[in-house]
Amino acid sequence: MSPHLDSNTPAGDPVALNEFAAHVAAGRFAEAASLVRRDWIRLLESTDQRLARILEPLPPHVFDRFPTLAVLLGVAYIHVPHRRLRSEQYFQLATKVAGEGRPGTDPADQVLVLAAAAVAHRLLGRPEAGAAAAAVSLSLLTRLPLDRRSTVGALSRIYSQLGTTLYYGARRADAIRAFELGLAESPREGHPDGFGNVAMLAGIHALDGAVDEASAYLDLARAPGFDDADRAGYPATFYRLAEATSALERFDAPGARAHLAAMQHDRRTIEHWPAIAAVEAAAGLIEGRPAEAQADLEALVRLRGSQGKLPAPRRMLAPSRALFKLALGDTQAAEAILTRDGQGDVVAHVGLARVALAIGRPGAALARARDLVAAPLSPRLTAELYTVELAALALVGSARTHAVADELAALADRTRQGLALALIPDDDYQRVLDLLGRRGHDALVERLPPRAVLPGGDVGARLTDRERVVLQHLAGNRAVAAIAAELHVSVNTVKTQLKSVYRKLGVNSRDAALAMAYERHLITLDRRAPSDGATRG
Repeated sequence: MSPHLDSNTPAGDPVALNEFAAHVAAGRFAEAASLVRRDWIRLLESTDQRLARILEPLPPHVFDRFPTLAVLLGVAYIHVPHRRLRSEQYFQLATKVAGEGRPGTDPADQVLVLAAAAVAHRLLGRPEAGAAAAAVSLSLLTRLPLDRRSTVGALSRIYSQLGTTLYYGARRADAIRAFELGLAESPREGHPDGFGNVAMLAGIHALDGAVDEASAYLDLARAPGFDDADRAGYPATFYRLAEATSALERFDAPGARAHLAAMQHDRRTIEHWPAIAAVEAAAGLIEGRPAEAQADLEALVRLRGSQGKLPAPRRMLAPSRALFKLALGDTQAAEAILTRDGQGDVVAHVGLARVALAIGRPGAALARARDLVAAPLSPRLTAELYTVELAALALVGSARTHAVADELAALADRTRQGLALALIPDDDYQRVLDLLGRRGHDALVERLPPRAVLPGGDVGARLTDRERVVLQHLAGNRAVAAIAAELHVSVNTVKTQLKSVYRKLGVNSRDAALAMAYERHLITLDRRAPSDGATRG
Protein backbone atom coordinates (compact mmCIF):
# COMPACT_ATOMS: atom_id res chain seq x y z
CA MET A 1 0.00 0.00 0.00
CA SER A 2 1.19 3.48 -0.74
CA PRO A 3 1.82 5.38 2.51
CA HIS A 4 -0.19 8.36 1.25
CA LEU A 5 -3.16 8.73 -1.04
CA ASP A 6 -1.20 11.24 -3.08
CA SER A 7 2.48 11.92 -2.64
CA ASN A 8 2.66 15.17 -4.59
CA THR A 9 2.90 17.20 -1.36
CA PRO A 10 4.34 16.54 2.09
CA ALA A 11 2.43 14.15 4.34
CA GLY A 12 -0.14 16.34 6.04
CA ASP A 13 -0.36 20.03 6.87
CA PRO A 14 0.14 21.00 10.54
CA VAL A 15 -1.66 24.33 10.07
CA ALA A 16 -4.73 22.70 8.53
CA LEU A 17 -4.65 19.94 11.17
CA ASN A 18 -4.48 22.43 14.06
CA GLU A 19 -7.31 24.49 12.64
CA PHE A 20 -9.37 21.36 12.12
CA ALA A 21 -8.75 20.24 15.73
CA ALA A 22 -9.87 23.62 17.07
CA HIS A 23 -13.17 23.46 15.14
CA VAL A 24 -13.92 19.93 16.32
CA ALA A 25 -13.06 20.69 19.96
CA ALA A 26 -15.42 23.68 19.92
CA GLY A 27 -18.23 21.69 18.32
CA ARG A 28 -18.06 23.71 15.11
CA PHE A 29 -18.61 20.65 12.94
CA ALA A 30 -19.92 22.56 9.93
CA GLU A 31 -16.73 24.64 9.92
CA ALA A 32 -14.65 21.46 10.32
CA ALA A 33 -16.45 19.89 7.35
CA SER A 34 -15.86 23.06 5.31
CA LEU A 35 -12.14 22.84 6.10
CA VAL A 36 -12.11 19.22 4.98
CA ARG A 37 -13.57 20.25 1.63
CA ARG A 38 -10.96 22.98 1.21
CA ASP A 39 -7.95 20.94 2.35
CA TRP A 40 -9.20 17.46 1.52
CA ILE A 41 -5.98 16.13 0.00
CA ARG A 42 -3.67 17.49 2.71
CA LEU A 43 -5.81 16.16 5.53
CA LEU A 44 -6.08 12.74 3.94
CA GLU A 45 -2.30 12.64 3.54
CA SER A 46 -1.79 13.12 7.25
CA THR A 47 -0.42 9.98 8.87
CA ASP A 48 -0.24 11.82 12.20
CA GLN A 49 -2.42 9.81 14.57
CA ARG A 50 -3.65 13.08 16.09
CA LEU A 51 -6.26 12.99 13.33
CA ALA A 52 -7.73 9.80 14.79
CA ARG A 53 -7.50 11.13 18.35
CA ILE A 54 -9.34 14.32 17.31
CA LEU A 55 -12.26 12.40 15.83
CA GLU A 56 -12.56 9.30 18.03
CA PRO A 57 -14.51 11.00 20.88
CA LEU A 58 -17.28 12.26 18.59
CA PRO A 59 -20.74 10.67 19.04
CA PRO A 60 -22.29 8.69 16.15
CA HIS A 61 -24.88 11.35 15.30
CA VAL A 62 -22.10 13.78 14.29
CA PHE A 63 -20.71 11.30 11.76
CA ASP A 64 -24.24 10.65 10.53
CA ARG A 65 -24.72 14.35 9.84
CA PHE A 66 -21.20 15.10 8.58
CA PRO A 67 -20.04 12.02 6.60
CA THR A 68 -16.74 13.65 5.62
CA LEU A 69 -15.66 13.40 9.25
CA ALA A 70 -16.51 9.69 9.30
CA VAL A 71 -14.52 8.97 6.16
CA LEU A 72 -11.61 11.02 7.50
CA LEU A 73 -11.47 8.83 10.61
CA GLY A 74 -11.64 5.74 8.39
CA VAL A 75 -8.65 6.98 6.40
CA ALA A 76 -6.73 7.67 9.61
CA TYR A 77 -7.30 4.06 10.69
CA ILE A 78 -5.96 2.69 7.38
CA HIS A 79 -2.44 3.51 8.54
CA VAL A 80 -2.83 1.39 11.70
CA PRO A 81 -2.85 -2.35 10.85
CA HIS A 82 -4.97 -3.46 13.83
CA ARG A 83 -7.51 -0.71 13.11
CA ARG A 84 -8.12 -1.39 9.42
CA LEU A 85 -11.25 -3.44 10.03
CA ARG A 86 -12.57 -0.53 12.08
CA SER A 87 -11.83 1.81 9.18
CA GLU A 88 -14.20 -0.16 6.96
CA GLN A 89 -17.05 0.51 9.40
CA TYR A 90 -16.55 4.25 9.04
CA PHE A 91 -16.31 4.00 5.25
CA GLN A 92 -19.55 2.05 5.16
CA LEU A 93 -21.29 4.62 7.39
CA ALA A 94 -20.01 7.56 5.36
CA THR A 95 -20.79 6.07 1.96
CA LYS A 96 -24.27 5.06 3.11
CA VAL A 97 -25.06 8.62 4.17
CA ALA A 98 -23.45 10.12 1.05
CA GLY A 99 -25.02 7.58 -1.29
CA GLU A 100 -28.51 8.23 0.07
CA GLY A 101 -28.13 11.96 -0.47
CA ARG A 102 -30.01 12.78 2.71
CA PRO A 103 -31.56 16.23 3.05
CA GLY A 104 -28.98 18.66 4.33
CA THR A 105 -26.04 16.65 3.04
CA ASP A 106 -23.75 18.95 1.10
CA PRO A 107 -23.34 17.63 -2.49
CA ALA A 108 -19.62 18.45 -2.33
CA ASP A 109 -19.40 16.24 0.75
CA GLN A 110 -21.04 13.42 -1.19
CA VAL A 111 -18.34 13.71 -3.84
CA LEU A 112 -15.48 13.72 -1.35
CA VAL A 113 -16.84 10.89 0.79
CA LEU A 114 -17.30 8.61 -2.18
CA ALA A 115 -13.91 9.63 -3.61
CA ALA A 116 -12.13 8.87 -0.33
CA ALA A 117 -13.92 5.55 0.03
CA ALA A 118 -13.01 4.68 -3.58
CA VAL A 119 -9.33 5.34 -2.98
CA ALA A 120 -9.40 3.43 0.31
CA HIS A 121 -10.93 0.38 -1.38
CA ARG A 122 -8.21 0.55 -4.03
CA LEU A 123 -5.40 0.73 -1.49
CA LEU A 124 -6.92 -2.10 0.53
CA GLY A 125 -6.81 -4.38 -2.52
CA ARG A 126 -10.45 -4.14 -3.61
CA PRO A 127 -10.17 -2.35 -6.99
CA GLU A 128 -13.66 -3.35 -8.24
CA ALA A 129 -15.38 -1.91 -5.15
CA GLY A 130 -13.21 1.19 -5.42
CA ALA A 131 -14.10 1.67 -9.08
CA ALA A 132 -17.82 1.45 -8.32
CA ALA A 133 -17.57 4.23 -5.72
CA ALA A 134 -15.26 6.27 -7.96
CA ALA A 135 -17.73 6.11 -10.85
CA VAL A 136 -20.51 7.54 -8.67
CA SER A 137 -18.21 10.21 -7.27
CA LEU A 138 -17.08 11.21 -10.76
CA SER A 139 -20.67 11.46 -11.95
CA LEU A 140 -21.64 13.64 -8.98
CA LEU A 141 -18.55 15.81 -9.39
CA THR A 142 -19.24 16.56 -13.05
CA ARG A 143 -22.80 17.61 -12.14
CA LEU A 144 -21.77 19.70 -9.14
CA PRO A 145 -22.86 23.37 -9.49
CA LEU A 146 -20.03 25.82 -9.94
CA ASP A 147 -20.64 27.51 -6.59
CA ARG A 148 -20.20 24.17 -4.80
CA ARG A 149 -17.21 23.14 -6.93
CA SER A 150 -15.43 26.28 -5.78
CA THR A 151 -15.58 25.01 -2.18
CA VAL A 152 -13.56 21.90 -3.03
CA GLY A 153 -9.79 22.24 -3.03
CA ALA A 154 -7.28 20.42 -5.28
CA LEU A 155 -9.92 19.37 -7.83
CA SER A 156 -7.25 18.33 -10.33
CA ARG A 157 -5.75 15.86 -7.88
CA ILE A 158 -9.17 14.54 -6.87
CA TYR A 159 -9.83 13.72 -10.52
CA SER A 160 -6.41 12.03 -10.66
CA GLN A 161 -7.24 9.82 -7.68
CA LEU A 162 -10.64 8.93 -9.13
CA GLY A 163 -9.02 8.13 -12.48
CA THR A 164 -6.38 5.90 -10.90
CA THR A 165 -9.04 3.99 -8.98
CA LEU A 166 -11.15 3.55 -12.11
CA TYR A 167 -8.10 2.35 -14.06
CA TYR A 168 -7.25 -0.34 -11.53
CA GLY A 169 -10.92 -1.31 -11.40
CA ALA A 170 -10.80 -2.09 -15.16
CA ARG A 171 -12.87 0.96 -16.20
CA ARG A 172 -10.36 2.35 -18.65
CA ALA A 173 -12.65 4.70 -20.59
CA ASP A 174 -13.99 6.28 -17.40
CA ALA A 175 -10.43 6.56 -16.07
CA ILE A 176 -9.22 8.44 -19.15
CA ARG A 177 -12.18 10.81 -18.91
CA ALA A 178 -11.36 11.49 -15.25
CA PHE A 179 -7.72 12.25 -16.07
CA GLU A 180 -8.71 14.55 -18.93
CA LEU A 181 -11.12 16.42 -16.63
CA GLY A 182 -8.37 16.64 -14.01
CA LEU A 183 -5.97 18.09 -16.53
CA ALA A 184 -8.57 20.67 -17.50
CA GLU A 185 -9.01 21.60 -13.82
CA SER A 186 -5.30 22.22 -13.30
CA PRO A 187 -4.87 25.86 -12.15
CA ARG A 188 -2.53 26.66 -15.02
CA GLU A 189 -0.33 24.97 -17.60
CA GLY A 190 2.65 23.39 -15.94
CA HIS A 191 1.09 23.47 -12.47
CA PRO A 192 2.29 20.43 -10.42
CA ASP A 193 -1.29 19.49 -9.53
CA GLY A 194 -1.91 18.62 -13.17
CA PHE A 195 1.14 16.42 -13.66
CA GLY A 196 -0.42 13.29 -12.19
CA ASN A 197 -3.15 13.45 -14.84
CA VAL A 198 -0.63 14.04 -17.65
CA ALA A 199 1.52 11.14 -16.44
CA MET A 200 -1.37 8.70 -16.18
CA LEU A 201 -2.70 9.59 -19.63
CA ALA A 202 0.74 9.12 -21.19
CA GLY A 203 1.33 5.84 -19.38
CA ILE A 204 -2.04 4.25 -20.04
CA HIS A 205 -1.89 4.98 -23.77
CA ALA A 206 1.71 3.77 -24.06
CA LEU A 207 1.07 0.55 -22.13
CA ASP A 208 -1.97 -0.08 -24.34
CA GLY A 209 0.22 0.21 -27.44
CA ALA A 210 -1.18 3.58 -28.54
CA VAL A 211 2.24 5.23 -28.64
CA ASP A 212 0.92 7.83 -31.08
CA GLU A 213 -1.65 9.02 -28.52
CA ALA A 214 0.85 8.81 -25.66
CA SER A 215 3.30 11.07 -27.51
CA ALA A 216 1.06 14.15 -27.15
CA TYR A 217 1.01 13.76 -23.37
CA LEU A 218 4.73 12.98 -23.29
CA ASP A 219 5.41 16.26 -25.09
CA LEU A 220 3.31 18.04 -22.49
CA ALA A 221 5.14 16.33 -19.63
CA ARG A 222 8.51 17.29 -21.15
CA ALA A 223 7.49 20.94 -21.51
CA PRO A 224 9.38 23.59 -19.49
CA GLY A 225 6.31 24.21 -17.32
CA PHE A 226 7.14 21.05 -15.39
CA ASP A 227 10.50 20.50 -13.75
CA ASP A 228 12.73 17.49 -13.04
CA ALA A 229 11.14 17.02 -9.63
CA ASP A 230 7.72 16.69 -11.26
CA ARG A 231 9.12 14.14 -13.69
CA ALA A 232 10.77 11.99 -11.03
CA GLY A 233 8.34 11.84 -8.09
CA TYR A 234 5.65 9.34 -7.23
CA PRO A 235 2.94 10.94 -9.46
CA ALA A 236 5.40 10.70 -12.38
CA THR A 237 5.53 6.88 -12.28
CA PHE A 238 3.31 6.40 -15.33
CA TYR A 239 5.16 9.16 -17.18
CA ARG A 240 8.40 7.22 -16.77
CA LEU A 241 6.65 4.01 -17.79
CA ALA A 242 5.39 5.78 -20.91
CA GLU A 243 8.90 6.96 -21.80
CA ALA A 244 10.33 3.49 -21.13
CA THR A 245 7.61 1.77 -23.16
CA SER A 246 8.12 4.16 -26.08
CA ALA A 247 11.82 3.31 -26.03
CA LEU A 248 11.06 -0.42 -26.00
CA GLU A 249 8.86 -0.02 -29.08
CA ARG A 250 12.07 1.17 -30.78
CA PHE A 251 13.94 -1.78 -29.17
CA ASP A 252 16.03 0.71 -27.20
CA ALA A 253 16.52 -1.23 -23.96
CA PRO A 254 19.21 1.11 -22.54
CA GLY A 255 16.91 4.11 -23.06
CA ALA A 256 14.09 2.28 -21.31
CA ARG A 257 16.36 1.34 -18.41
CA ALA A 258 17.40 4.98 -17.98
CA HIS A 259 13.78 6.05 -17.52
CA LEU A 260 13.05 3.18 -15.15
CA ALA A 261 16.09 4.15 -13.06
CA ALA A 262 14.92 7.78 -12.91
CA MET A 263 11.79 6.88 -10.93
CA GLN A 264 11.93 7.81 -7.25
CA HIS A 265 9.77 5.46 -5.25
CA ASP A 266 9.84 2.70 -2.67
CA ARG A 267 9.35 -0.67 -4.38
CA ARG A 268 7.96 -2.08 -1.15
CA THR A 269 5.02 0.32 -1.07
CA ILE A 270 4.30 1.74 -4.53
CA GLU A 271 0.92 0.54 -5.79
CA HIS A 272 1.99 0.66 -9.44
CA TRP A 273 4.53 -2.15 -8.96
CA PRO A 274 2.90 -4.68 -11.36
CA ALA A 275 3.05 -2.18 -14.24
CA ILE A 276 6.68 -1.41 -13.38
CA ALA A 277 7.47 -5.13 -13.28
CA ALA A 278 5.87 -5.73 -16.69
CA VAL A 279 7.92 -2.97 -18.36
CA GLU A 280 11.12 -4.20 -16.69
CA ALA A 281 10.29 -7.71 -17.96
CA ALA A 282 9.94 -6.46 -21.53
CA ALA A 283 13.31 -4.72 -21.26
CA GLY A 284 14.92 -7.95 -20.04
CA LEU A 285 13.49 -9.90 -22.97
CA ILE A 286 14.76 -7.36 -25.50
CA GLU A 287 18.18 -7.49 -23.84
CA GLY A 288 18.21 -11.26 -24.33
CA ARG A 289 18.44 -12.09 -20.64
CA PRO A 290 15.14 -13.83 -19.84
CA ALA A 291 16.49 -15.92 -16.96
CA GLU A 292 17.90 -12.91 -15.09
CA ALA A 293 14.81 -10.80 -15.81
CA GLN A 294 12.58 -13.61 -14.59
CA ALA A 295 14.57 -13.78 -11.35
CA ASP A 296 14.26 -10.00 -10.94
CA LEU A 297 10.48 -10.16 -11.35
CA GLU A 298 10.09 -12.97 -8.82
CA ALA A 299 12.31 -11.09 -6.36
CA LEU A 300 9.97 -8.09 -6.62
CA VAL A 301 6.95 -10.35 -6.08
CA ARG A 302 8.55 -11.77 -2.93
CA LEU A 303 9.33 -8.24 -1.73
CA ARG A 304 5.62 -7.42 -1.95
CA GLY A 305 4.74 -10.31 0.36
CA SER A 306 1.05 -11.22 0.44
CA GLN A 307 0.23 -8.58 -2.19
CA GLY A 308 2.19 -10.55 -4.76
CA LYS A 309 -0.17 -13.49 -4.28
CA LEU A 310 -3.40 -11.58 -4.89
CA PRO A 311 -5.39 -12.45 -8.06
CA ALA A 312 -5.09 -8.99 -9.67
CA PRO A 313 -1.26 -8.77 -9.74
CA ARG A 314 -0.97 -12.44 -10.69
CA ARG A 315 -3.26 -11.75 -13.66
CA MET A 316 -1.27 -8.65 -14.64
CA LEU A 317 2.06 -10.50 -14.47
CA ALA A 318 0.93 -13.73 -16.15
CA PRO A 319 1.84 -12.54 -19.71
CA SER A 320 5.37 -11.55 -18.64
CA ARG A 321 5.91 -14.81 -16.78
CA ALA A 322 4.66 -16.80 -19.77
CA LEU A 323 6.97 -14.93 -22.16
CA PHE A 324 9.92 -15.73 -19.92
CA LYS A 325 9.03 -19.42 -20.08
CA LEU A 326 8.68 -19.29 -23.87
CA ALA A 327 12.05 -17.55 -24.16
CA LEU A 328 13.55 -20.33 -22.02
CA GLY A 329 11.93 -23.08 -24.09
CA ASP A 330 9.38 -24.22 -21.51
CA THR A 331 6.13 -24.01 -23.45
CA GLN A 332 4.25 -26.23 -21.04
CA ALA A 333 4.98 -23.89 -18.11
CA ALA A 334 3.94 -20.88 -20.22
CA GLU A 335 0.59 -22.47 -20.97
CA ALA A 336 0.07 -23.43 -17.31
CA ILE A 337 0.78 -19.88 -16.11
CA LEU A 338 -1.66 -18.30 -18.56
CA THR A 339 -4.35 -20.86 -17.77
CA ARG A 340 -3.92 -20.62 -13.99
CA ASP A 341 -3.28 -16.91 -13.48
CA GLY A 342 -4.79 -15.34 -16.59
CA GLN A 343 -8.32 -16.00 -15.30
CA GLY A 344 -9.69 -16.32 -18.80
CA ASP A 345 -9.22 -12.69 -19.80
CA VAL A 346 -8.37 -11.60 -23.34
CA VAL A 347 -4.71 -10.99 -22.50
CA ALA A 348 -4.30 -14.62 -21.44
CA HIS A 349 -6.20 -15.74 -24.55
CA VAL A 350 -3.74 -13.92 -26.81
CA GLY A 351 -0.87 -15.46 -24.84
CA LEU A 352 -2.30 -18.95 -25.30
CA ALA A 353 -2.56 -18.34 -29.06
CA ARG A 354 1.15 -17.47 -29.00
CA VAL A 355 1.92 -20.70 -27.09
CA ALA A 356 -0.04 -22.73 -29.65
CA LEU A 357 2.09 -21.19 -32.40
CA ALA A 358 5.29 -21.92 -30.46
CA ILE A 359 4.49 -25.62 -30.10
CA GLY A 360 3.66 -26.03 -33.77
CA ARG A 361 -0.13 -25.93 -33.64
CA PRO A 362 -1.06 -23.17 -36.08
CA GLY A 363 -4.63 -24.44 -36.31
CA ALA A 364 -5.11 -24.01 -32.57
CA ALA A 365 -3.54 -20.54 -32.74
CA LEU A 366 -5.97 -19.53 -35.49
CA ALA A 367 -8.91 -20.94 -33.54
CA ARG A 368 -8.00 -18.77 -30.55
CA ALA A 369 -7.65 -15.76 -32.85
CA ARG A 370 -11.14 -16.38 -34.23
CA ASP A 371 -12.50 -16.52 -30.67
CA LEU A 372 -11.37 -12.91 -30.17
CA VAL A 373 -12.82 -11.42 -33.35
CA ALA A 374 -15.52 -9.51 -31.47
CA ALA A 375 -13.52 -8.83 -28.29
CA PRO A 376 -12.55 -5.24 -27.43
CA LEU A 377 -8.77 -5.32 -27.65
CA SER A 378 -6.20 -2.61 -27.01
CA PRO A 379 -3.91 -1.66 -29.93
CA ARG A 380 -1.13 -3.71 -28.30
CA LEU A 381 -3.20 -6.88 -27.98
CA THR A 382 -4.56 -6.38 -31.49
CA ALA A 383 -1.03 -6.14 -32.91
CA GLU A 384 0.09 -9.22 -30.95
CA LEU A 385 -2.92 -11.19 -32.19
CA TYR A 386 -2.46 -10.08 -35.81
CA THR A 387 1.18 -11.17 -35.61
CA VAL A 388 0.34 -14.64 -34.27
CA GLU A 389 -2.44 -14.99 -36.84
CA LEU A 390 -0.16 -13.96 -39.70
CA ALA A 391 2.55 -16.40 -38.62
CA ALA A 392 0.00 -19.21 -38.35
CA LEU A 393 -1.56 -18.40 -41.74
CA ALA A 394 1.91 -18.51 -43.29
CA LEU A 395 2.24 -22.11 -42.07
CA VAL A 396 -1.17 -23.41 -43.15
CA GLY A 397 -1.65 -21.29 -46.25
CA SER A 398 -4.68 -19.04 -46.58
CA ALA A 399 -6.18 -16.41 -48.83
CA ARG A 400 -6.33 -14.13 -45.78
CA THR A 401 -2.55 -13.99 -45.37
CA HIS A 402 -2.02 -10.83 -47.41
CA ALA A 403 -4.98 -9.03 -45.83
CA VAL A 404 -3.73 -9.75 -42.31
CA ALA A 405 -0.23 -8.60 -43.28
CA ASP A 406 -1.65 -5.30 -44.50
CA GLU A 407 -3.81 -4.88 -41.39
CA LEU A 408 -0.85 -5.53 -39.11
CA ALA A 409 1.37 -3.08 -40.98
CA ALA A 410 -1.28 -0.34 -40.95
CA LEU A 411 -1.83 -0.76 -37.20
CA ALA A 412 1.90 -0.84 -36.39
CA ASP A 413 2.56 2.26 -38.48
CA ARG A 414 -0.33 4.26 -37.03
CA THR A 415 0.33 3.38 -33.39
CA ARG A 416 4.16 3.32 -33.72
CA GLN A 417 4.40 -0.20 -32.36
CA GLY A 418 7.22 -2.65 -32.95
CA LEU A 419 7.57 -4.90 -29.92
CA ALA A 420 4.30 -6.80 -30.49
CA LEU A 421 5.64 -8.15 -33.78
CA ALA A 422 8.77 -9.61 -32.20
CA LEU A 423 7.04 -11.66 -29.48
CA ILE A 424 6.87 -14.89 -31.50
CA PRO A 425 9.43 -17.66 -32.17
CA ASP A 426 12.17 -16.47 -34.47
CA ASP A 427 11.44 -18.88 -37.34
CA ASP A 428 7.83 -17.64 -37.40
CA TYR A 429 9.09 -14.06 -37.12
CA GLN A 430 11.28 -14.49 -40.20
CA ARG A 431 8.24 -15.64 -42.17
CA VAL A 432 6.29 -12.60 -40.95
CA LEU A 433 9.12 -10.25 -42.00
CA ASP A 434 9.22 -11.91 -45.41
CA LEU A 435 5.45 -11.55 -45.87
CA LEU A 436 5.52 -7.89 -44.83
CA GLY A 437 8.40 -7.22 -47.20
CA ARG A 438 6.64 -8.90 -50.12
CA ARG A 439 3.56 -6.75 -49.42
CA GLY A 440 5.68 -3.61 -49.76
CA HIS A 441 5.87 -2.69 -46.06
CA ASP A 442 9.63 -2.11 -46.24
CA ALA A 443 9.65 0.86 -43.86
CA LEU A 444 8.10 -1.27 -41.11
CA VAL A 445 10.51 -4.15 -41.73
CA GLU A 446 13.49 -1.78 -41.57
CA ARG A 447 12.59 -0.51 -38.10
CA LEU A 448 12.15 -4.03 -36.72
CA PRO A 449 15.10 -6.02 -35.35
CA PRO A 450 16.64 -8.79 -37.49
CA ARG A 451 15.69 -11.45 -34.94
CA ALA A 452 12.68 -12.00 -32.68
CA VAL A 453 12.67 -11.66 -28.91
CA LEU A 454 11.83 -15.37 -28.56
CA PRO A 455 14.14 -18.11 -29.85
CA GLY A 456 13.25 -20.24 -32.85
CA GLY A 457 10.28 -22.52 -32.58
CA ASP A 458 12.09 -25.54 -34.02
CA VAL A 459 11.64 -27.79 -31.01
CA GLY A 460 13.28 -30.65 -32.86
CA ALA A 461 16.57 -28.78 -32.79
CA ARG A 462 16.35 -28.68 -29.00
CA LEU A 463 16.11 -32.47 -28.63
CA THR A 464 19.35 -34.33 -27.97
CA ASP A 465 20.25 -37.35 -30.09
CA ARG A 466 19.44 -39.67 -27.20
CA GLU A 467 16.06 -37.96 -26.65
CA ARG A 468 15.23 -38.54 -30.33
CA VAL A 469 16.12 -42.20 -29.97
CA VAL A 470 13.91 -42.56 -26.88
CA LEU A 471 11.09 -40.80 -28.73
CA GLN A 472 11.44 -43.16 -31.69
CA HIS A 473 11.30 -46.17 -29.36
CA LEU A 474 8.22 -44.69 -27.74
CA ALA A 475 6.58 -44.62 -31.17
CA GLY A 476 7.05 -48.37 -31.36
CA ASN A 477 4.58 -48.74 -28.49
CA ARG A 478 7.35 -49.94 -26.19
CA ALA A 479 7.14 -49.73 -22.43
CA VAL A 480 9.61 -47.64 -20.47
CA ALA A 481 11.26 -50.77 -19.04
CA ALA A 482 11.69 -52.24 -22.52
CA ILE A 483 13.21 -49.01 -23.84
CA ALA A 484 15.64 -48.94 -20.90
CA ALA A 485 16.69 -52.55 -21.53
CA GLU A 486 17.22 -51.98 -25.24
CA LEU A 487 19.28 -48.84 -24.62
CA HIS A 488 21.18 -50.42 -21.69
CA VAL A 489 20.24 -47.67 -19.25
CA SER A 490 18.13 -47.53 -16.10
CA VAL A 491 14.37 -47.04 -16.10
CA ASN A 492 14.86 -43.79 -14.19
CA THR A 493 17.18 -42.51 -16.92
CA VAL A 494 14.53 -43.14 -19.58
CA LYS A 495 11.88 -41.47 -17.41
CA THR A 496 14.13 -38.41 -17.00
CA GLN A 497 14.73 -38.25 -20.76
CA LEU A 498 11.01 -38.57 -21.48
CA LYS A 499 10.26 -35.79 -19.00
CA SER A 500 12.74 -33.58 -20.86
CA VAL A 501 11.17 -34.50 -24.21
CA TYR A 502 7.69 -33.64 -22.92
CA ARG A 503 8.90 -30.30 -21.59
CA LYS A 504 10.62 -29.35 -24.83
CA LEU A 505 7.59 -30.34 -26.91
CA GLY A 506 5.23 -28.53 -24.56
CA VAL A 507 3.12 -31.63 -23.81
CA ASN A 508 2.37 -33.80 -20.78
CA SER A 509 1.52 -37.24 -22.15
CA ARG A 510 2.85 -39.98 -24.44
CA ASP A 511 0.06 -39.54 -27.00
CA ALA A 512 0.53 -35.78 -27.18
CA ALA A 513 4.30 -36.18 -27.55
CA LEU A 514 3.90 -38.65 -30.40
CA ALA A 515 1.30 -36.48 -32.15
CA MET A 516 3.64 -33.50 -31.95
CA ALA A 517 6.63 -35.57 -33.07
CA TYR A 518 4.79 -36.87 -36.15
CA GLU A 519 3.51 -33.37 -36.99
CA ARG A 520 7.04 -31.94 -36.82
CA HIS A 521 8.59 -34.95 -38.62
CA LEU A 522 10.82 -35.64 -35.64
CA ILE A 523 10.24 -39.40 -35.92
CA THR A 524 9.14 -41.89 -38.57
CA LEU A 525 5.98 -43.96 -38.25
CA ASP A 526 6.89 -47.32 -36.74
CA ARG A 527 4.19 -49.89 -37.53
CA ARG A 528 6.00 -52.79 -35.85
CA ALA A 529 4.50 -54.34 -32.74
CA PRO A 530 6.71 -54.34 -29.66
CA SER A 531 9.11 -57.25 -30.00
CA ASP A 532 8.92 -58.06 -26.30
CA GLY A 533 5.12 -57.91 -26.09
CA ALA A 534 5.39 -55.25 -23.39
CA THR A 535 2.51 -52.94 -22.70
CA ARG A 536 2.80 -49.19 -22.84
CA GLY A 537 4.45 -47.55 -19.84
